[in-house]
Amino acid sequence: MSRRERTARPGVRKSVINAVQNLAIILLAILGVGLSAASGLLPVDDLLSGLRSRAETDETDEGYTAAASPFCIVITPQDGAHCAVMYNGAELAETYSRFSSTLGEALGSSRDVAAVSENEWRSALSGRGVYFDFYNDFLLSTYSIWLGTTMTGEASGHTARRICLALEDGEVALYYVRARAGDGQYYYRCATALPPDALAALLESAMPNGAEFNFERTESFAGVDPYFVLTEGTPEIYSASSYNSLPELGENMAMSAFGMNSYLAQNYPEADGTVVWVDGESTLRLGTDGSLHYSSRQPESGEEPRLGPAAAIEFGRSIVEATLGQVSGDAELQLTYIWFDEGTEEEPGTESYLLRFSYVLNGLPVELAGGQNAAEIRFVGSTVYYAEMLFRSFTRGNSLENVLPSEMAAAIAESRGGGEPRLSYIEEPEGVAVNWPVK
Repeated sequence: MSRRERTARPGVRKSVINAVQNLAIILLAILGVGLSAASGLLPVDDLLSGLRSRAETDETDEGYTAAASPFCIVITPQDGAHCAVMYNGAELAETYSRFSSTLGEALGSSRDVAAVSENEWRSALSGRGVYFDFYNDFLLSTYSIWLGTTMTGEASGHTARRICLALEDGEVALYYVRARAGDGQYYYRCATALPPDALAALLESAMPNGAEFNFERTESFAGVDPYFVLTEGTPEIYSASSYNSLPELGENMAMSAFGMNSYLAQNYPEADGTVVWVDGESTLRLGTDGSLHYSSRQPESGEEPRLGPAAAIEFGRSIVEATLGQVSGDAELQLTYIWFDEGTEEEPGTESYLLRFSYVLNGLPVELAGGQNAAEIRFVGSTVYYAEMLFRSFTRGNSLENVLPSEMAAAIAESRGGGEPRLSYIEEPEGVAVNWPVK
């Protein structure tokens, strides 16, 4: 959801309701019904016993826009010689565009999934290939749909944030790390039909730049994520500023995005300056700090279509793009979290999704003050019954920030108990800073 894409599609600034209604009709046609998954966080895919079969049979590769992209790409043209692409939005976008069709083909043709050891996974990372880190777990079938292909088989129901395409013995293997609830991480390998020459040709254009994974160091940083990528030198990160962009969207656009009638809605002010609009069972609260809170009636059982994960993400993405995305400045919005709730035995037709989105600026995640999300949306089918948003417009400056090198960030994280340092923009009361929060 780039700024360029927003500029090229001014029609999206109009009411999102028609688009949402059309989307719902399309989804009914292509998805059908029958999502029988256990309640749970989608990245923890053990909780989704019925999701794999739905991903295989009900979702297609048509009409979906990617809601997330990698924050780190490591290209390895020769064993142990890495070229890391990080901390630069333009370079990440260009690099991912070169490899995305290859990744899509590998996912779409993957077969013979098998568990492997962590050493085999690490060997794949150190050998010839390309590694992608999305920072958040999503279903492999969803990545595949975003990239224009369709997955089948067991791997389609697995989730991953870290994926590697490795050249091995004259073929391309797909590796990934799967997190499981309360049970650590597991490593998997799939065979693919991707021609090895196709991947090899892409690898040859990369020039090693001294990057290395923490586990590859002679003396690794104990307790720091073994797959933290250390780069040479100091990252060049530009300054940034932000402001409350809700007034730029306007009250009418905000109401339209959630299906409220601005002519019929009644409003009243609260003591802190919040304006409250009420239209039937829908309530919209617009705060002076750029916060938006929407609530409405949850649909009754059977009133709404049942969506698969990729369709649910597309529905949430379209709403976020038509609201926050119109006034976010240089920042983009990416999906960071998805939860599926199957409802109750008494009301089995009220399955709902909870999606969270965050701002991304120039290839770096943005942490908002107080740890808030850019958006949190809960919906059943194509009906939103709860949403929170924090409107911000970000502008990238022309001066460089003083940033610690990745090695120093790892050393500090190690001294404080370990974790994963993640270079980020951080919105603070006095402005936007750059730092290495540990995850």
